[in-house]
Amino acid sequence: LPRRLEDKAGGGVVLVDTKDPGLGKTILDRVKTLTDKPVSTIINTHTHADHTGNNTYFPAPLEIVTQENTKANMERMDLFKGEGSKGLPTKTFKDKLSLFSGKDRIDLYYFGRGHTNGDAFVVFPALPVMPMTMRSGNCARRVFAFWRMCCLRRWSMGFQSIHAVRRTSGWSRGKKTMI
Repeated sequence: LPRRLEDKAGGGVVLVDTKDPGLGKTILDRVKTLTDKPVSTIINTHTHADHTGNNTYFPAPLEIVTQENTKANMERMDLFKGEGSKGLPTKTFKDKLSLFSGKDRIDLYYFGRGHTNGDAFVVFPALPVMPMTMRSGNCARRVFAFWRMCCLRRWSMGFQSIHAVRRTSGWSRGKKTMI
């Protein structure tokens, strides 16, 4: 199932990551149990297929958003060659991007290499929630289970990035949730 699902005003569903290839129908079926709105936006937190694998499953019109390094990496993947190119990002950002406005605003941040060279933090300031990917070098969960995947310096940079998001986004006020 998708890592995150957020209904936005104006007509669509935002998915954060689309999981491994072949799970598109399962994801869409699950979305339909929550809302009759279509998936209108996908945010990919990094390049790997367990985060991007079903981008092509969702029908147009669809906006796919990611950090610019992630798009460059995806363009080299077999998954996104030929017909798969419709699953490539349609919008990118360098360091920060805000999508939507008001209570529907979603802030995307890039603080440098973590698990990949395009890891994005996704913050829902109005909730306030910051989804964290399970294997991300910026992840605060399962540190020991994946200690071999990233060096300690990258983990330290990831935690510093979380703190920077809290300071710059207003996320530090009130209750905070990382999911």
